[in-house]
Amino acid sequence: MKHVTFYDSAYHVLAIRTKGLYMTADMAYVKRAKAKGHVVLLAEWESPEMQDFL
Repeated sequence: MKHVTFYDSAYHVLAIRTKGLYMTADMAYVKRAKAKGHVVLLAEWESPEMQDFL
C-alpha cells in the first residue's frame, strides 16, 4: 500500500500478527487496508456484549 503512515501500518501489522483488531478513525486507511483484514473504522465498531466476557 502506498501513502500509509508508519503508525497505521505498525499497529495494523500488530493486529494481524496477534489476531486482534486495529480500530482507526481514518476512513481512507480502512478503505486501503480492508482487504488485509483485522481493521475496522472506529465509527462502525460495535462493542461486544458483557455476557461474552462473563
